[in-house]
Amino acid sequence: MNKSLAGLASILGVCAGLSAQGFTSPIGLEKLEGNGISANNYGSFTASRMQYCDGNQRGAPKPIGKVSFRRDAYTAPLTSAGARTLDLGFVMAHTDVSVAAPSTTFATNYKGGLSSQVFTVKSVNLPDLNAQPGVLAPFNITLPFDTPFVYNGNDDLLWEVTGKNNTNTGAYYLDTQTNGTTAGGGIGSGIYLGWQGCTVPGKTVGFDIIYPSFPVTDAASVSTVRLYATGGPNSSPGILAIGLSDPNLAGLFCAPLRTSADIVIPVSTDATGNIATSAAPIALSFPFPGASQFDLYAQFAALDTAVPALYLSDAFAGSVVPYSAPVVRKVYAVRNTTSDVAASGSASTFAIVVKFE
Repeated sequence: MNKSLAGLASILGVCAGLSAQGFTSPIGLEKLEGNGISANNYGSFTASRMQYCDGNQRGAPKPIGKVSFRRDAYTAPLTSAGARTLDLGFVMAHTDVSVAAPSTTFATNYKGGLSSQVFTVKSVNLPDLNAQPGVLAPFNITLPFDTPFVYNGNDDLLWEVTGKNNTNTGAYYLDTQTNGTTAGGGIGSGIYLGWQGCTVPGKTVGFDIIYPSFPVTDAASVSTVRLYATGGPNSSPGILAIGLSDPNLAGLFCAPLRTSADIVIPVSTDATGNIATSAAPIALSFPFPGASQFDLYAQFAALDTAVPALYLSDAFAGSVVPYSAPVVRKVYAVRNTTSDVAASGSASTFAIVVKFE
């Protein structure tokens, strides 16, 4: 089922992007959710050592005075991610990953054998991360460096974090990006909001909105968001509501209202309560407005006329980005999750998302 939203550009034209400060590793994730999660540093283990070698930062020199982490936005609300205290340390260095992947021996990857302990090991209090954030979590776990680091822009960037004496090993999910994916290319991000829509009587699962792929903007600057739903009332009229904000209104319906519904598109459920399918989702295509990223909030509603009763699905929050030339990421990780002083670790396929300033 295809729908054209040619008129959406005029509504979205009011969106203005915020200028970014600092830079992220991996690149391009200042305002985008990564595609993975990790609990290796601040959850699950009492001690850990992890090193990242980022081959995509070459360019101008960059002075760095602090590093920040953020909660994974995709993960549902938790009860295990309470506040905790760890002894943390942070090291930075230059490296070279242009030819081959780094060694699994940590010290071997310091170019010229040189590294800088920019954040001396000390006790750090980490915040409660149980609540799921909005579309994107803030970078609110910050380590201000004791000794600033100047990245020369000619080599690759290495950073390393250690932790020990963790007072809480409950799951504490941080945002990550899987190695091997590409930055740019117009690929946005998305998360589920609410995680539980209304449950129609007689059904065992809730009314569920599903996005089979992230929003994408092609080289012709046409953006497409794909959605479908399962578990709604059978053979019922409904709507797909698209908005630019999340009112998060609870108590009005059997599930919270999570879209401002700036655009309403008529839909209907089939005999089993589904709206479109994974193979043929609703495809919303529109010209990308302006030059700045923006967020969309989508939610289905369907009316069971036999009762009558209105049912809401859970909601989708997606970031739509302009097209840019793809950049292949080269980010390698070496990790050891049993000791903060281990000499070596094992190769890893993901990188925790950090922001340097």
